[in-house]
Amino acid sequence: MKNLLFLCRANIDRSPAAEAIARYYLRSADMDSEINVCSAGIEIPPITEMRGLMQGELAKRRIQVRKHTPRQINESLLDNSDLVLCMNQLQMFQLSERYRDYAGKINSLEEYSGYNEEIINPERVIREFSFPLSLLPGIIKRPLRRSQGLLHPTDLKGIKEVYGKLVDVLCLHVLKSLRRFSDEQHIRYSSSYLGNKVK
Repeated sequence: MKNLLFLCRANIDRSPAAEAIARYYLRSADMDSEINVCSAGIEIPPITEMRGLMQGELAKRRIQVRKHTPRQINESLLDNSDLVLCMNQLQMFQLSERYRDYAGKINSLEEYSGYNEEIINPERVIREFSFPLSLLPGIIKRPLRRSQGLLHPTDLKGIKEVYGKLVDVLCLHVLKSLRRFSDEQHIRYSSSYLGNKVK
């Protein structure tokens, strides 16, 4: 069995979502006995579970999320992994620098999948302006926030759209990565299935 590890900063949203999406594809293609997937984070925050918005977007696509406890990356996880896919280039560089002996198996998900769409971090767009901009009246802050692609934490509709887009992008990255990983590891798969998107 081959082991595939997804990594993000905190192992709260993006990497466990990628893990759940990969499990969905692998189980549906009868490949879950060929490839094992897991996830980890560079650092572990006080939050202990995936956010409800992410779970909701995955559930809309019939993707089940296992009970998830964030875990921090370590040498044992890296040693057991055949491939590590980070959510962005910065994480890939940080991990490769910290664990130089494993740099050859560390990639960014975007680069590995060949799908040129950024995997956004929801926390980067769902935030309030910091002081002193936070003192500006709302009539000025709203256009400034929009021009910078930022959402107010109370903008639930906008936040749901961010999570929906993130899940769609992750589905495509994960699908393309599974196909490439299967090819590289000489694992046969149903091209008709792995060629489909999550509906």
